[in-house]
Order: sequence, then C-alpha cells, then structure tokens
Amino acid sequence: TIHPRWAMWAGFRWSAHSRSMKAGQYEAPEIASLPIASYLMKDESAKDADYAVFGHYHIPGSVMLGQRLRLFILGDWSAGCEYLCYTNDSQGPQLLKWQ
Repeated sequence: TIHPRWAMWAGFRWSAHSRSMKAGQYEAPEIASLPIASYLMKDESAKDADYAVFGHYHIPGSVMLGQRLRLFILGDWSAGCEYLCYTNDSQGPQLLKWQ
C-alpha cells in the first residue's frame, strides 16, 4: 500500500514527464468524436436525458448529440478548473472556468 501523498506525487511527475515528451504533438479530438459521445448516441437509456456530464478528458466543452441530449466535458481539475453551473432558468447549464 502506498500513501495517497506519494501516489499523487508520482502521478503528477509521470504526467509532467509525459507532457514534456509530447510537447506540441498532441491535438485534442473533437468532443463529438469521443467514444463516450458514440456510446451515448447508441444507448437506449440516454434517449430521454437532457444532459450528460463527464470529466477527465482534458478537453472541456459541450456538444449537442441529437436534438435533445447535450454532452458536457468538464476537462480536468489540475489545469483548466472548468465546472458546470446549473440554474433553473432559460439558459440551462453553463460550462464555466474557476477564476
């Protein structure tokens, strides 16, 4: 067993090393082309949903899937700090960035 403090340290080191080795080589895919978007379009239980919210894809944004379902991707907490704010008004959920 490893203490969470050391696990987080190791994860951040690995991630930083990985990003530095691939500097400038990574292009974020379109949200609509992500596997989760394909899955939601095929899943019968998602047909009556208005929103689907997912995180940890490192590409924040939203996209309409069909005529009713909006997919929100929250990005990640370590770099972008995006979050979803839902108010019960005509605007619906909004993807915001923590300041």
